[in-house]
Amino acid sequence: LNVTVVDRTDAILEKARAAIDKSVRRIAKKKFADDTKAQDAMVEDVMKHITMTTDIPQSVKEADLVIEAIVENLTMKRNVFEQIEGASRTGTLLATNTSSISLAEIAANLKRKSNFAGLHFFNPVPVMKLLEVARYRETSDETFNTLMEFGKTIGKTTVSCKVRVCFSLRDSLPNSISFNQPTVLNRSNIAELLRVTAYKCSFQDTPGFIVNRLL
Repeated sequence: LNVTVVDRTDAILEKARAAIDKSVRRIAKKKFADDTKAQDAMVEDVMKHITMTTDIPQSVKEADLVIEAIVENLTMKRNVFEQIEGASRTGTLLATNTSSISLAEIAANLKRKSNFAGLHFFNPVPVMKLLEVARYRETSDETFNTLMEFGKTIGKTTVSCKVRVCFSLRDSLPNSISFNQPTVLNRSNIAELLRVTAYKCSFQDTPGFIVNRLL
């Protein structure tokens, strides 16, 4: 996949490039422990598919999918999506990585609301396999299904996430809850018991991580 990373300044982008290079190199060393040439080849192959820019309109003109991952500020997110929607193609899918703001609120000013959904990655992204795909009332089935398949394409374990699961979990559960108590989640209709059980080994965090990670 060809990826374009957008940020405010070239200095920030250079730091991002260095961080990505370091992360990919770490993975390459694990994959090709005794082969430095293979390590370098893997890093080069990944990095050549990444473009960096400060120009939002130009970067999204031909994009199939745009994922927003800025600070958790509703006004700023709406402004960014206004720029994205204005410059992107009609069929471009729009996704937010938010973990605390309502999808409906973010998408309030969008004209193509059916193209909008949530893609919540878990940190550190290269390590954590789980990817939540969240939809709200305006998200089309086509958008949702495409994002589920996108997650699988990039090697993630995709899980359907109801909007209120992601955004009200902290209010619904005590901080001490863990996946040692999956039935609590099930009784509250917050998550399906089988899915909770299936993914309990995918997380690497302290007790209460489900609350901290999902919100």
